[in-house]
Amino acid sequence: MPHIEVKEITPCHQDAVQIAKWYFEQWDRHREGASYDEVLALVTATDNKVGFYVCLDGNPVGAAEIKYQQGCAWLDGVYVDAQYRGLGISNTLVQYAKKKSVSLNWQPLYLKCESHLVGLYEKNGFTRTAIEGGKSIMKCV
Repeated sequence: MPHIEVKEITPCHQDAVQIAKWYFEQWDRHREGASYDEVLALVTATDNKVGFYVCLDGNPVGAAEIKYQQGCAWLDGVYVDAQYRGLGISNTLVQYAKKKSVSLNWQPLYLKCESHLVGLYEKNGFTRTAIEGGKSIMKCV
């Protein structure tokens, strides 16, 4: 039976390098002026943000973060490495985010997602509240 553990990212955390690579490849490499170093700095930042990741048998397999901005908490950057998709890692990340937002009193928790991901978040207690720029805005209280 594999051992699953959720860890929080700290400014000096070695696994932040892998997480920054995932984020850069998934979202930032096409953005003009984006750099891996910039993404790494954002991943390890802790001001009004908690980054966390799932390890499977000691290896990082997915990551996410919650941010507190303008009086609202947002779940962002939910990513699971391609070879580990379908194993429930995203559910683990979402459930951890929900518990962490409660412990920090960062509620309600919102997210913005592509339409094909709405079902994932609905089964984790989120409801769609709006559509903005073709993406769903969802809320969990």
